[in-house]
Amino acid sequence: QLPKQPLAIMQTLIRLHPQWLTADNAREIWQWAIPHAERETLLPWLISQGLDPNHKAQDDNHNAIGWAYSLKHRELVPMLLKAGSTLQNEPNDHSLLSFLIRFGDLTEALDLITQPHYQLDLTDQPELSLELLTALANQGNPATPITQILLKKGAALHLRGDAVPAVAVQADAEQLLLSYEQAGLKLRLFPQLVAKAAEWNALRSLELFKARGFKLH
Repeated sequence: QLPKQPLAIMQTLIRLHPQWLTADNAREIWQWAIPHAERETLLPWLISQGLDPNHKAQDDNHNAIGWAYSLKHRELVPMLLKAGSTLQNEPNDHSLLSFLIRFGDLTEALDLITQPHYQLDLTDQPELSLELLTALANQGNPATPITQILLKKGAALHLRGDAVPAVAVQADAEQLLLSYEQAGLKLRLFPQLVAKAAEWNALRSLELFKARGFKLH
C-alpha cells in the first residue's frame, strides 16, 4: 500500500537505504513513483536526491521516460526531459517506440515520435520499416497518424509488394491504404487485395478499391 505522506516517508527511507537510488532498484522506484497520486511532487524530489532519471535495471530497457510512457503518464515527459531523462539511448534507437507499438499504446507512441528531439531515420532500415508498418497495420485505422510519420521518415522506400497492405485490408483500414497510396504505393498493381477484402468482409476497403476502378465480383 502506498504511503499517505510519500515525501516525508521517502526522506526517512532514503536516509536509511541510499542504495534505493541506484540503477539496481530503478525499475521498482519508477513503477512506484510514476503512477503515484503525488507523482508530480515525488519524482522531482527523488531526482533532487540523486536518483538518475536515466537509471535502468540490468534486465530492463526503460528509463524514467520509458516508464512514464509505458504506464500511460506522458504528462510527466516534459518534466523528465528537463531533469535530463532521454527519449533514446542514441539516434535511431527505436526500442521504446517498438515496445509501445507492439503493445498497442498508440497515443503514447505518437507522443513519443512527435517529440522535437526524437530522431528516427528509416531510409536504410528495410526490415525495421516493414516490422513497424506491419505491427501498425494490424491495429487498423487508429494507427494512421503514426504510420504517416514513419512513411515520411523513410519507411515509404521499403513499402513494396502487397504484404503490408494485405494486413491493412484484413483490419479493414482504408485510411492506412490511402496513406500507402500517398506515399507512392500503387494499389492497382495488387488486384489480389480485392479478393482478400471480400473474403474478410472488409467493406471500407472494398469501397476504396471500387473507387480506384477495381472490378468487384
